[in-house]
Amino acid sequence: MKITVLVENTISENPNVKNLSLQAEHGLSLHIQTEFDSKKNYQILFDMGQSNLFQKNAKLLGVNLESVDFAVLSHGHYDHGGLSSSDSAQNGLFAFSKINQTSPIYINQNAFSQNYNGSKKYIGLEQSLLQNDELKSRFVFTKDKTKITEDILLFSCNDYPKIVPTNPYGLMQLKNGNFIPDNFNHEHYLLIQENKKKILISGCSHKGILNIVEWFKPDFLIGGFHFKSIDVENPLEKQQLIDLGKKLSSYNTKFFTCHCTGTSQFEILKPIMKEKLDSWKSKGILNRKLRVMIVGIPNVGKSAFINNFAGNSKAKVENKPGVTRKNQWFSAGNELEFLDTPGVLWPKFEDKETAYNLA
Repeated sequence: MKITVLVENTISENPNVKNLSLQAEHGLSLHIQTEFDSKKNYQILFDMGQSNLFQKNAKLLGVNLESVDFAVLSHGHYDHGGLSSSDSAQNGLFAFSKINQTSPIYINQNAFSQNYNGSKKYIGLEQSLLQNDELKSRFVFTKDKTKITEDILLFSCNDYPKIVPTNPYGLMQLKNGNFIPDNFNHEHYLLIQENKKKILISGCSHKGILNIVEWFKPDFLIGGFHFKSIDVENPLEKQQLIDLGKKLSSYNTKFFTCHCTGTSQFEILKPIMKEKLDSWKSKGILNRKLRVMIVGIPNVGKSAFINNFAGNSKAKVENKPGVTRKNQWFSAGNELEFLDTPGVLWPKFEDKETAYNLA
Protein backbone atom coordinates (compact mmCIF):
# COMPACT_ATOMS: atom_id res chain seq x y z
CA MET A 1 0.00 0.00 0.00
CA LYS A 2 1.15 3.49 -0.79
CA ILE A 3 -0.21 6.44 1.21
CA THR A 4 0.54 10.01 0.17
CA VAL A 5 -0.27 12.81 2.59
CA LEU A 6 -1.95 15.62 0.65
CA VAL A 7 -2.84 17.81 3.64
CA GLU A 8 -1.65 17.78 7.24
CA ASN A 9 -0.83 20.29 9.97
CA THR A 10 2.90 20.15 9.23
CA ILE A 11 5.26 19.99 6.25
CA SER A 12 7.29 16.82 5.85
CA GLU A 13 10.96 16.97 6.79
CA ASN A 14 11.75 14.28 4.22
CA PRO A 15 14.31 15.61 1.69
CA ASN A 16 12.45 13.89 -1.17
CA VAL A 17 9.57 16.35 -0.87
CA LYS A 18 11.12 19.40 0.80
CA ASN A 19 11.72 21.18 -2.50
CA LEU A 20 8.16 20.78 -3.80
CA SER A 21 6.75 23.98 -2.22
CA LEU A 22 4.07 22.00 -0.37
CA GLN A 23 1.84 23.88 2.07
CA ALA A 24 0.23 22.85 5.35
CA GLU A 25 -3.11 23.60 7.00
CA HIS A 26 -5.03 22.38 10.03
CA GLY A 27 -6.71 19.36 8.48
CA LEU A 28 -6.13 15.99 6.91
CA SER A 29 -6.25 14.46 3.44
CA LEU A 30 -4.67 11.17 2.36
CA HIS A 31 -4.36 9.51 -1.04
CA ILE A 32 -4.30 5.74 -0.67
CA GLN A 33 -3.27 3.32 -3.39
CA THR A 34 -3.84 -0.33 -2.55
CA GLU A 35 -1.37 -2.98 -3.68
CA PHE A 36 -3.16 -6.31 -3.46
CA ASP A 37 -1.11 -9.24 -4.76
CA SER A 38 -3.80 -10.81 -6.93
CA LYS A 39 -6.87 -8.54 -6.84
CA LYS A 40 -8.06 -5.31 -8.35
CA ASN A 41 -6.40 -2.28 -6.81
CA TYR A 42 -8.05 0.99 -5.86
CA GLN A 43 -7.17 4.64 -5.46
CA ILE A 44 -8.91 6.15 -2.43
CA LEU A 45 -9.14 9.74 -1.24
CA PHE A 46 -9.51 9.81 2.54
CA ASP A 47 -10.67 13.27 3.69
CA MET A 48 -10.11 16.57 1.88
CA GLY A 49 -8.85 19.04 4.49
CA GLN A 50 -10.57 22.38 5.01
CA SER A 51 -9.78 24.14 1.71
CA ASN A 52 -8.68 23.15 -1.79
CA LEU A 53 -5.06 22.80 -0.66
CA PHE A 54 -5.31 19.01 -1.03
CA GLN A 55 -5.82 19.61 -4.76
CA LYS A 56 -2.80 21.92 -5.08
CA ASN A 57 -0.50 19.60 -3.13
CA ALA A 58 -1.75 16.59 -5.12
CA LYS A 59 -0.54 18.20 -8.35
CA LEU A 60 2.88 18.87 -6.83
CA LEU A 61 3.10 15.28 -5.62
CA GLY A 62 2.02 13.76 -8.93
CA VAL A 63 -1.32 12.44 -7.63
CA ASN A 64 -4.14 12.42 -10.18
CA LEU A 65 -7.39 12.96 -8.27
CA GLU A 66 -9.43 12.27 -11.41
CA SER A 67 -8.33 8.62 -11.11
CA VAL A 68 -9.65 8.21 -7.56
CA ASP A 69 -12.09 5.26 -7.45
CA PHE A 70 -13.93 6.45 -4.34
CA ALA A 71 -13.61 8.93 -1.50
CA VAL A 72 -14.19 8.52 2.24
CA LEU A 73 -15.03 11.30 4.68
CA SER A 74 -13.93 10.23 8.16
CA HIS A 75 -16.34 12.43 10.15
CA GLY A 76 -18.39 15.60 10.13
CA HIS A 77 -15.79 18.28 10.90
CA TYR A 78 -14.76 21.10 8.55
CA ASP A 79 -11.03 20.29 8.63
CA HIS A 80 -11.78 16.97 6.93
CA GLY A 81 -14.66 17.84 4.61
CA GLY A 82 -14.27 21.53 3.85
CA LEU A 83 -14.64 24.86 5.62
CA SER A 84 -18.13 26.35 5.77
CA SER A 85 -17.63 29.90 4.45
CA SER A 86 -18.59 32.34 1.72
CA ASP A 87 -16.38 30.44 -0.75
CA SER A 88 -17.39 26.93 0.37
CA ALA A 89 -17.73 25.90 -3.29
CA GLN A 90 -13.92 25.95 -3.49
CA ASN A 91 -13.33 23.76 -0.43
CA GLY A 92 -13.18 20.12 0.58
CA LEU A 93 -16.03 17.98 -0.74
CA PHE A 94 -17.15 20.64 -3.21
CA ALA A 95 -13.63 20.97 -4.61
CA PHE A 96 -13.21 17.21 -5.01
CA SER A 97 -16.60 16.85 -6.73
CA LYS A 98 -15.47 19.29 -9.42
CA ILE A 99 -12.16 17.51 -10.02
CA ASN A 100 -13.64 14.01 -9.99
CA GLN A 101 -17.23 13.96 -11.22
CA THR A 102 -18.03 10.24 -10.97
CA SER A 103 -16.54 8.58 -7.89
CA PRO A 104 -18.85 7.72 -4.96
CA ILE A 105 -18.21 9.47 -1.65
CA TYR A 106 -18.76 7.41 1.51
CA ILE A 107 -20.09 9.51 4.39
CA ASN A 108 -21.42 8.49 7.80
CA GLN A 109 -25.18 8.93 8.02
CA ASN A 110 -24.67 11.33 10.98
CA ALA A 111 -21.93 13.42 9.32
CA PHE A 112 -24.19 16.45 8.79
CA SER A 113 -25.05 16.78 12.48
CA GLN A 114 -24.66 20.22 14.09
CA ASN A 115 -21.10 20.05 15.45
CA TYR A 116 -19.50 22.80 17.56
CA ASN A 117 -16.32 23.40 19.52
CA GLY A 118 -16.06 24.41 23.18
CA SER A 119 -16.54 28.08 22.26
CA LYS A 120 -19.82 27.20 20.51
CA LYS A 121 -18.31 27.92 17.11
CA TYR A 122 -19.72 25.80 14.29
CA ILE A 123 -17.11 23.30 13.07
CA GLY A 124 -19.39 20.98 11.09
CA LEU A 125 -19.83 20.43 7.39
CA GLU A 126 -21.33 22.92 4.95
CA GLN A 127 -25.06 22.14 5.12
CA SER A 128 -25.69 23.34 1.55
CA LEU A 129 -23.93 20.19 0.35
CA LEU A 130 -27.22 18.42 1.00
CA GLN A 131 -29.07 20.83 -1.30
CA ASN A 132 -26.78 20.04 -4.22
CA ASP A 133 -28.70 17.17 -5.86
CA GLU A 134 -25.90 16.26 -8.25
CA LEU A 135 -23.35 15.97 -5.46
CA LYS A 136 -25.76 14.36 -3.00
CA SER A 137 -26.49 11.62 -5.53
CA ARG A 138 -22.87 10.53 -5.15
CA PHE A 139 -23.04 10.29 -1.37
CA VAL A 140 -23.15 6.77 0.06
CA PHE A 141 -24.44 7.18 3.61
CA THR A 142 -22.99 4.52 5.87
CA LYS A 143 -24.34 2.97 9.05
CA ASP A 144 -22.64 0.51 11.39
CA LYS A 145 -20.74 -1.51 8.77
CA THR A 146 -20.35 -0.90 5.08
CA LYS A 147 -18.58 -3.31 2.75
CA ILE A 148 -17.05 -1.42 -0.17
CA THR A 149 -15.24 -4.56 -1.37
CA GLU A 150 -14.45 -7.88 0.29
CA ASP A 151 -11.26 -6.36 1.71
CA ILE A 152 -12.21 -2.68 2.14
CA LEU A 153 -14.78 -1.89 4.83
CA LEU A 154 -16.07 1.00 6.93
CA PHE A 155 -17.09 0.71 10.59
CA SER A 156 -18.77 3.30 12.83
CA CYS A 157 -18.39 1.23 16.04
CA ASN A 158 -21.13 3.34 17.66
CA ASP A 159 -22.42 0.42 19.71
CA TYR A 160 -19.07 -1.20 20.49
CA PRO A 161 -18.15 -1.53 24.20
CA LYS A 162 -15.41 0.86 25.29
CA ILE A 163 -12.47 0.05 27.53
CA VAL A 164 -12.03 3.77 28.27
CA PRO A 165 -14.72 6.49 28.16
CA THR A 166 -14.73 8.89 25.20
CA ASN A 167 -13.35 12.32 26.11
CA PRO A 168 -14.98 14.98 23.89
CA TYR A 169 -12.43 17.64 25.00
CA GLY A 170 -15.17 20.28 24.93
CA LEU A 171 -16.57 19.39 21.50
CA MET A 172 -20.36 19.51 21.32
CA GLN A 173 -23.42 18.82 19.21
CA LEU A 174 -26.50 21.02 19.01
CA LYS A 175 -29.63 18.90 19.39
CA ASN A 176 -33.16 20.18 19.95
CA GLY A 177 -31.79 23.60 20.84
CA ASN A 178 -29.37 22.28 23.48
CA PHE A 179 -25.61 21.82 23.44
CA ILE A 180 -24.56 18.33 24.55
CA PRO A 181 -21.15 16.59 24.58
CA ASP A 182 -20.33 15.13 21.19
CA ASN A 183 -20.52 11.32 21.16
CA PHE A 184 -18.91 11.26 17.69
CA ASN A 185 -21.56 9.03 16.17
CA HIS A 186 -20.61 10.74 12.88
CA GLU A 187 -17.15 9.14 12.78
CA HIS A 188 -16.22 5.92 11.00
CA TYR A 189 -12.99 4.04 10.26
CA LEU A 190 -11.59 2.56 7.06
CA LEU A 191 -10.25 -0.99 7.32
CA ILE A 192 -8.20 -2.38 4.43
CA GLN A 193 -7.16 -6.02 4.61
CA GLU A 194 -4.23 -6.20 2.22
CA ASN A 195 -2.02 -9.23 1.73
CA LYS A 196 -2.81 -10.73 5.16
CA LYS A 197 -2.29 -7.38 6.92
CA LYS A 198 -4.96 -5.21 8.55
CA ILE A 199 -4.47 -1.48 7.92
CA LEU A 200 -6.83 0.88 9.72
CA ILE A 201 -7.22 4.53 8.66
CA SER A 202 -8.75 6.94 11.17
CA GLY A 203 -9.31 10.66 10.79
CA CYS A 204 -9.15 11.88 14.41
CA SER A 205 -9.97 8.81 16.54
CA HIS A 206 -12.50 10.84 18.51
CA LYS A 207 -14.03 7.74 20.09
CA GLY A 208 -10.68 7.10 21.76
CA ILE A 209 -7.55 5.70 20.13
CA LEU A 210 -7.26 3.04 22.83
CA ASN A 211 -10.82 1.87 22.14
CA ILE A 212 -10.18 1.79 18.41
CA VAL A 213 -7.00 -0.28 18.58
CA GLU A 214 -8.76 -2.68 20.97
CA TRP A 215 -11.72 -3.07 18.59
CA PHE A 216 -9.65 -3.79 15.48
CA LYS A 217 -6.18 -4.87 16.68
CA PRO A 218 -4.73 -3.81 13.31
CA ASP A 219 -1.20 -4.41 12.07
CA PHE A 220 -0.98 -0.73 11.16
CA LEU A 221 -3.04 2.25 12.34
CA ILE A 222 -2.79 5.55 10.51
CA GLY A 223 -4.42 8.77 11.71
CA GLY A 224 -4.74 11.41 14.39
CA PHE A 225 -4.96 10.49 18.10
CA HIS A 226 -6.73 13.70 19.13
CA PHE A 227 -4.34 14.28 22.03
CA LYS A 228 -3.67 17.93 21.13
CA SER A 229 -6.05 19.13 23.86
CA ILE A 230 -4.11 17.30 26.59
CA ASP A 231 -2.23 19.89 28.66
CA VAL A 232 1.29 18.47 28.89
CA GLU A 233 2.21 21.19 31.42
CA ASN A 234 -0.38 19.76 33.80
CA PRO A 235 1.31 16.89 35.72
CA LEU A 236 -1.92 14.89 36.02
CA GLU A 237 -2.80 15.17 32.32
CA LYS A 238 0.78 14.47 31.30
CA GLN A 239 0.75 11.28 33.36
CA GLN A 240 -2.52 10.25 31.73
CA LEU A 241 -0.85 10.70 28.33
CA ILE A 242 2.12 8.60 29.45
CA ASP A 243 -0.22 5.85 30.66
CA LEU A 244 -2.05 5.90 27.32
CA GLY A 245 1.27 5.56 25.51
CA LYS A 246 2.20 2.52 27.60
CA LYS A 247 -1.14 0.87 26.89
CA LEU A 248 -0.90 1.57 23.16
CA SER A 249 2.60 0.13 23.00
CA SER A 250 1.31 -3.14 24.46
CA TYR A 251 -0.53 -3.85 21.18
CA ASN A 252 1.14 -5.52 18.23
CA THR A 253 0.38 -2.48 16.08
CA LYS A 254 2.58 0.01 14.26
CA PHE A 255 1.16 3.56 14.54
CA PHE A 256 1.64 6.40 12.06
CA THR A 257 0.14 9.50 13.58
CA CYS A 258 -0.55 13.01 12.35
CA HIS A 259 -2.89 16.02 12.42
CA CYS A 260 -4.61 16.28 15.83
CA THR A 261 -2.15 14.24 17.90
CA GLY A 262 -0.16 17.33 18.83
CA THR A 263 3.58 17.96 18.49
CA SER A 264 4.36 18.15 22.22
CA GLN A 265 2.18 15.13 22.86
CA PHE A 266 4.00 13.14 20.16
CA GLU A 267 7.36 14.02 21.70
CA ILE A 268 6.20 12.55 25.01
CA LEU A 269 4.77 9.41 23.39
CA LYS A 270 7.74 8.64 21.13
CA PRO A 271 10.22 7.54 23.86
CA ILE A 272 7.50 5.34 25.39
CA MET A 273 6.25 3.71 22.18
CA LYS A 274 9.64 3.78 20.42
CA GLU A 275 9.62 1.99 17.05
CA LYS A 276 5.86 1.41 17.28
CA LEU A 277 5.17 5.11 16.70
CA ASP A 278 6.09 7.42 13.84
CA SER A 279 4.70 10.68 12.49
CA TRP A 280 3.97 11.72 8.92
CA LYS A 281 6.17 14.77 9.39
CA SER A 282 9.24 12.56 9.63
CA LYS A 283 8.14 10.25 6.82
CA GLY A 284 6.66 12.12 3.87
CA ILE A 285 7.11 10.09 0.69
CA LEU A 286 9.97 7.62 0.87
CA ASN A 287 11.66 6.23 -2.24
CA ARG A 288 9.18 7.70 -4.68
CA LYS A 289 8.42 5.17 -7.43
CA LEU A 290 9.28 5.66 -11.10
CA ARG A 291 6.01 5.88 -13.05
CA VAL A 292 5.83 4.55 -16.64
CA MET A 293 2.90 4.84 -19.07
CA ILE A 294 2.34 1.99 -21.56
CA VAL A 295 0.70 3.16 -24.81
CA GLY A 296 -0.07 1.29 -28.05
CA ILE A 297 -2.70 0.07 -30.49
CA PRO A 298 -5.30 -2.46 -29.24
CA ASN A 299 -4.42 -6.09 -28.57
CA VAL A 300 -0.64 -5.89 -28.95
CA GLY A 301 0.15 -7.11 -25.44
CA LYS A 302 0.45 -3.95 -23.34
CA SER A 303 -1.21 -5.55 -20.29
CA ALA A 304 0.67 -8.82 -20.84
CA PHE A 305 3.94 -6.88 -20.90
CA ILE A 306 3.10 -5.33 -17.52
CA ASN A 307 2.27 -8.75 -16.05
CA ASN A 308 5.49 -10.27 -17.38
CA PHE A 309 7.59 -7.40 -16.10
CA ALA A 310 5.89 -7.34 -12.68
CA GLY A 311 5.98 -11.13 -12.34
CA ASN A 312 2.26 -11.46 -11.62
CA SER A 313 -1.15 -11.30 -13.31
CA LYS A 314 -2.59 -8.05 -11.95
CA ALA A 315 -3.57 -6.63 -15.35
CA LYS A 316 -6.51 -8.39 -17.01
CA VAL A 317 -5.61 -9.93 -20.40
CA GLU A 318 -7.62 -11.73 -23.10
CA ASN A 319 -6.99 -12.64 -26.73
CA LYS A 320 -9.19 -9.86 -28.05
CA PRO A 321 -9.06 -6.05 -28.21
CA GLY A 322 -10.89 -3.72 -25.83
CA VAL A 323 -10.26 -5.58 -22.56
CA THR A 324 -8.52 -2.59 -20.95
CA ARG A 325 -11.19 0.12 -20.85
CA LYS A 326 -9.67 2.69 -18.49
CA ASN A 327 -6.33 3.84 -17.16
CA GLN A 328 -5.06 1.66 -14.31
CA TRP A 329 -1.89 1.81 -12.21
CA PHE A 330 -0.03 -1.40 -11.38
CA SER A 331 2.90 -1.74 -9.00
CA ALA A 332 5.98 -3.66 -10.10
CA GLY A 333 7.96 -3.93 -6.88
CA ASN A 334 9.07 -1.10 -4.63
CA GLU A 335 10.51 1.22 -7.29
CA LEU A 336 8.30 1.06 -10.38
CA GLU A 337 4.66 1.61 -11.37
CA PHE A 338 3.05 1.04 -14.78
CA LEU A 339 0.03 2.89 -16.16
CA ASP A 340 -1.93 0.48 -18.35
CA THR A 341 -3.99 2.35 -20.95
CA PRO A 342 -6.75 1.42 -23.45
CA GLY A 343 -5.57 0.88 -27.02
CA VAL A 344 -5.39 3.93 -29.25
CA LEU A 345 -5.80 4.17 -33.05
CA TRP A 346 -5.06 6.70 -35.73
CA PRO A 347 -7.97 9.07 -36.38
CA LYS A 348 -8.17 8.03 -40.05
CA PHE A 349 -7.03 5.06 -42.17
CA GLU A 350 -6.41 5.43 -45.89
CA ASP A 351 -6.24 1.67 -46.39
CA LYS A 352 -9.53 -0.16 -45.69
CA GLU A 353 -7.86 -3.52 -45.08
CA THR A 354 -5.63 -2.01 -42.39
CA ALA A 355 -8.65 -0.41 -40.75
CA TYR A 356 -10.52 -3.73 -40.83
CA ASN A 357 -7.62 -5.66 -39.27
CA LEU A 358 -7.24 -3.13 -36.45
CA ALA A 359 -10.96 -2.80 -35.73
